[in-house]
This record gives sequence, structure tokens and C-alpha cells, in this order.
Amino acid sequence: MCSSIGGRNEHAAGWPPPPSHSDRRLGSVEAPHGVGVTKRPDMSNNPTKTSKSSQVVKLLSRAKGATMPELTSAMNWQPHSCRAFMTGLRKKGYVIVREARTEGAAAYCITNTAVPTPSATTVPEAPASESAS
Repeated sequence: MCSSIGGRNEHAAGWPPPPSHSDRRLGSVEAPHGVGVTKRPDMSNNPTKTSKSSQVVKLLSRAKGATMPELTSAMNWQPHSCRAFMTGLRKKGYVIVREARTEGAAAYCITNTAVPTPSATTVPEAPASESAS
């Protein structure tokens, strides 16, 4: 039975109370009844998961490209998210071309043409100014 003396609880099992789950750190406190602490499984045993960016690049790299409805249904994204992602791909150096299909929908396709990155472009130095004496 618990009673409150001096503003603190005294438990039937004694004082201080056992540590809560948040007080336990992995491997620092033995689990009750001899049960060992379960460690995290090795990440190499998990199957590899393809990233969303690689899925979008794969769709856009097809010969016929991908339409906006194809991208939104494949990625479960809103159209504005797909357009924003393609903007990010353009900033990374991908060339994305918009082509009209016979069905009337626009198709987006990554071409093999490389775009120079801003770090690769050289800025010509300004000529030294001549001082009049």
C-alpha cells in the first residue's frame, strides 16, 4: 500500500522506485528476468531500398519519358511536388525536355546532353586598370 509522507510516495516494494523505461539505456541496464537486450539487426541483411529520386530519374530516362499523371501516380506525389523535384534535377545538371505526346499530354524526358555546372564555368578576369600619371 502506498502512502504519502512528506510529499513523496513510498512504494510497498521500497524506495527508490525501479527505473522507468526512459531511464534505461541500451546495454546499460539488464532487462528483468534475465532477458537480454535486443540489439538492432545488421543493416546489411535488409533488402536495399531504391530512393525516390532514383525512381523519378528512371521514369524520366525512359525513351518515351513520363507524363505528369504517370509521375504523380508512381510516386504518390502532388503535381506541384513533381514539378519542384524536376526543378531540383535541373539544378543538379540534368537536362529535362518537355515534349507533346499524341494523346495531348506533355511528356518530360531526361536527355543525354550535359549541362555545364556553375563551378566548371570560368569567369574572365577584368583587365588591370591603367592609372593616369
